[in-house]
Amino acid sequence: VRKKLLNRFMSNEVIVNAFKEFEKTNIRISANNIIGFPFETREDIMDTVEINRQINPDSVVVNAFRPYSGTELRKICIENDLISPEQRAEDNRVYGAFYNGAMSAEEIEGIRRMFNFYVKFPKERWNEIKKAEKDDGLREILKKEWNEQNMLHRKREKQ
Repeated sequence: VRKKLLNRFMSNEVIVNAFKEFEKTNIRISANNIIGFPFETREDIMDTVEINRQINPDSVVVNAFRPYSGTELRKICIENDLISPEQRAEDNRVYGAFYNGAMSAEEIEGIRRMFNFYVKFPKERWNEIKKAEKDDGLREILKKEWNEQNMLHRKREKQ
């Protein structure tokens, strides 16, 4: 997705290694992610989760893709009938995810809400996290555990 749609040709290894340079510092690092690009699959998103797991950020931000006016990706969305030409991409508090040609808006939004949990909880918990994408009660239970364990806190190497 990064290469095909965004014309970003760096490898996963380059990205991970760049973030790893910060692990022995006190510099806080943030990973900013966008999911739900045209034709992006759940598997593609989970690859993004895996990169985030490897880079060990202090904060993880994830938003659903927005087909902003004047962008090539907006043209792709219109040409593939993913959005109408009249539809406008507003900020992420107003304009939610949309069917991207591979996943429903609800599925993208469910993954977005649980993205940090996929990044920080052990993989053995992923089936539970997937259920929480649609189950607000389970999500609240996981959120409580998340907060109690301060899961976003980056584990730093001893110097």
